Amino acid sequence: MKTFSKSTGDDWTLPAFQDKITDNVIITRQDSKPIYNYAWWQKNKGSDATSDELESDFWEDGENEFTETGGTKGIKWAILDTTGFLGNIHPDFDLFGKLGDTTNFYSFHNIASIINYIDSTTNVTGIVDNFEVRLEYDGDGIDTASSTDMPRLVGKNLGAYLVEDKIFIKVKITNWGTGGANGGSFSYMRSTED
Repeated sequence: MKTFSKSTGDDWTLPAFQDKITDNVIITRQDSKPIYNYAWWQKNKGSDATSDELESDFWEDGENEFTETGGTKGIKWAILDTTGFLGNIHPDFDLFGKLGDTTNFYSFHNIASIINYIDSTTNVTGIVDNFEVRLEYDGDGIDTASSTDMPRLVGKNLGAYLVEDKIFIKVKITNWGTGGANGGSFSYMRSTED
């Protein structure tokens, strides 16, 4: 396992504050934003993402729904198991993923939203319908997580699929700073690509 950490105020454009997994995937975080794939923006746009671009990408231009995209371009994410969850996962919840199989790998936004609702409610069920995530809470549809819910990612066993490289890795976020002096900090442990 490799450990990576970035503190608030660190310049995310410098290699010392980026986790280069492959030439196609370099993870970092701007202050008070989601993590993102710095390499994708360099390769496809020729420059770093602006703060507004990251917000628009993560939140799907303001759409408050589950979508196939939304954050960390070139990487899909999955929840691997129930480790670290506070909530009550319904027996019919069928959105767990397995390394080596891209089923139930979604956008970072979707995974954060799923985790938020499992950790904050009970009787959450999940299905996939026409390639979109559908979550329900006591029979009602639910909205997506907000930026203040991101610390709920800490301690969960996640899988990441590096799409262009066709590589699966395990990731466990160990810190997520929010607001003020901690707005850009994060750390995680991950398996290596080999």
